[in-house]
Amino acid sequence: SRTMYFGIAADHLNTAQFHLLDNIDTASSAARQNVNITGTFGKAFILNDNLVLKSAILVRVTKTAGSMDFSTSLLIKNKILFGFSLRPEALIVLTEINLSKNLRMGIAYDFDGTELSNYNSGSVEFFLGYDIGLFKSKVVSPRYF
Repeated sequence: SRTMYFGIAADHLNTAQFHLLDNIDTASSAARQNVNITGTFGKAFILNDNLVLKSAILVRVTKTAGSMDFSTSLLIKNKILFGFSLRPEALIVLTEINLSKNLRMGIAYDFDGTELSNYNSGSVEFFLGYDIGLFKSKVVSPRYF
């Protein structure tokens, strides 16, 4: 739909094994890549003609652990977006601006909540996106994701 999305991805489906020979006379060491599954769901809530609230959940599952990220943002006049994301042991604040119909850019700052915060002040991520539009619909409808 135009206000909702979901997806699922899995990597390392073949669970490849790597063997390292320490010495010809000794046994080999082995490492295995396990399947990692990622699922996402997002929904846009149209508050009025100028405001859209966007929320999303991202779930990662591995053989030994899992994690969940929550994010929410406010899109103003379909032009500028402010938001935040919570992930285990981190808080991210972000902003994005739509420069044109196809071009957008943004910046995010990651506040680390682990012991690493004693040694760094977080990280900055810059974003640049361009929508090529190969499969554009003939029907005019706002796209929120």
